[in-house]
Amino acid sequence: MNRFIGVLLFGLMCMTVARACDICACNMGMQGVGLHQLIHSNILGMSYTSAVYQSKHESGVYDYFRNLSVQGTYIPSSNWKLNAFVPYQWNVRKNQEQKQKASGVGDIQIMGHYIIKKDYGSCKEWKFTLDVGSGLKLPTGKYEADLHAQNLPENFNIGNGHYALIFQPTFALSRSSFGFYAAGNYQYNLEIKDRYRFGNQFGIIGTFFCEIPVKDDLKVTPTAGLQWEYSEKDRYATGYNNSETGGYGLLMPIGLSLRWSDFVLQNAFSFPLKQNYANGGSQLNSRFVCQLHYFF
Repeated sequence: MNRFIGVLLFGLMCMTVARACDICACNMGMQGVGLHQLIHSNILGMSYTSAVYQSKHESGVYDYFRNLSVQGTYIPSSNWKLNAFVPYQWNVRKNQEQKQKASGVGDIQIMGHYIIKKDYGSCKEWKFTLDVGSGLKLPTGKYEADLHAQNLPENFNIGNGHYALIFQPTFALSRSSFGFYAAGNYQYNLEIKDRYRFGNQFGIIGTFFCEIPVKDDLKVTPTAGLQWEYSEKDRYATGYNNSETGGYGLLMPIGLSLRWSDFVLQNAFSFPLKQNYANGGSQLNSRFVCQLHYFF
C-alpha cells in the first residue's frame, strides 16, 4: 500500500486531461482518475491544476485555466469506496489590450468504485489491484449560453450546463518498490434539448514508478509515462458541430511525490509531444499539478 500511496502523484496529477474548448476549462480536472483509487483508505485532499493555451489564430492571446479541487473519499466496506470532488475554477484570457476573467464553483462529481486486490507469485511478491468506478457529474457550475457576447469561447464557462456519465477503470501491477499502472476515463455528456452540448471525452494513461525510501517515514517516488487524450467536437443547439473544438494530444507526464507519514505532496509537469486542439487553433504550452492529501 505504501508504494501505491507514493505513486498517487502521477495518477491524480497526470490524468488531468485537457482538451481544446471544454477540455481546457470545464473538464480539465477529470476528477477521480489516478492511483489514489487503489488506496483503500479514507482521504481528504486538495489539488491545484493549471494549463496554459496559446491561440494560433490571434497573436498574443493566451488562455489560463486553473482549478482548485477539494476531494473526499469514504470507505463503506472492504471492496467499495465513494468519492466526491468539489472544484473551484478561474479562467483568464489575456491579450495585448485586455484581461477577461470567469470564476466560480464548477461541476461537482460523485463516484462509486468496486475494488479487487490479489497477490501472485510463489512468495506473493506480485501485487495486482483493479479499480472499476462509475459516477455522475452534476451541472452545479455556472453556465452562460450567451458567453460569446463577451467575446469569450464556450470553454470559459465554469460549468457544462448538463449532466455527464463517467466510467473509470484502473489497474496496477507492482513488485517491491517498482511498478506499472494504467488508467482510463470516459465521460459521456448527456444531451439537453435546444442546448449547446460539449463533446464526449476519452483519456488513457500508463506510467512506471519507483519508490525510494529516504528515512523511515519519508519516501520519494519519481514517475514517468505517456498520456493520450481525445475529445469529440462540441455541438450547437442547432445540431451542427463547432469546428473550433475537440481534438487530441499525446503528452509525457513526469512527476515526483513526497510521502511523509499519512501525508502525500506531489507535483507533476506534462509535456506535449503531439497535439491538435480546436482544429489546430489552440496550442497547449504547459500543464502543472500540485496536490496535498491526507490518508486516515
